[in-house]
Amino acid sequence: MTTERNIESHSLAHLYWLTHESAFASDTHFFDSVEYALQQGLGWLQYRDKSRDKNQAPPNLDLLKKLQQLCAQYQCHLIINDHVELAAQLGCGLHLGKEDCPVATARQQLPTALIGTSCYQDLARATELQALSDYVAFGAFFPSTTKPNATQASLAFLIQARQQLACPIAVIGGITPRNVQPLLQAGADLIAVSAVLHDANTFKQTLALFANQFDDHFNNRF
Repeated sequence: MTTERNIESHSLAHLYWLTHESAFASDTHFFDSVEYALQQGLGWLQYRDKSRDKNQAPPNLDLLKKLQQLCAQYQCHLIINDHVELAAQLGCGLHLGKEDCPVATARQQLPTALIGTSCYQDLARATELQALSDYVAFGAFFPSTTKPNATQASLAFLIQARQQLACPIAVIGGITPRNVQPLLQAGADLIAVSAVLHDANTFKQTLALFANQFDDHFNNRF
């Protein structure tokens, strides 16, 4: 597990895309889009499909193994949302929310895997779990079509979290290239996005705009 900030400081290494095949017209479109993002330097990819019940619908292992091979080819971290057994079977990372498997239990089962933890706007939870987590996630920071009823977090909260936590911080919720800079300036390490990259008409342009924002931030920081 990681308890220090060690995210690479360049281009799309800081972008964390939450996606799944049902967001695309076909599996071919899904893999083409993922591979394009990986070719541009995408650092983190989370397979997150809330449309199926993991206890009732078996995962598409062939699809996930292909996704894992792609991520390995481009040195991108693959994270599985809320499925400890699947993460163990594939040998990839895991992301857990408050209602999922306890982080301590998952860490026992996956001692060397990357594990991320949703902490919403709960700094006490993040402080308690950062030693077991490779990153903690906060949000939502802007109105989100994915979670329209989520309570909005503030930049002041993010600044406070950055001051108190040693581990990497992921932020999520309605983030676009137009509003990402304040989050980076407040200390976010990973920018988690979903729907903003699911529009086929603007997909490549949005990736390029994110890359420009990251480059501007890190090039001007030193």
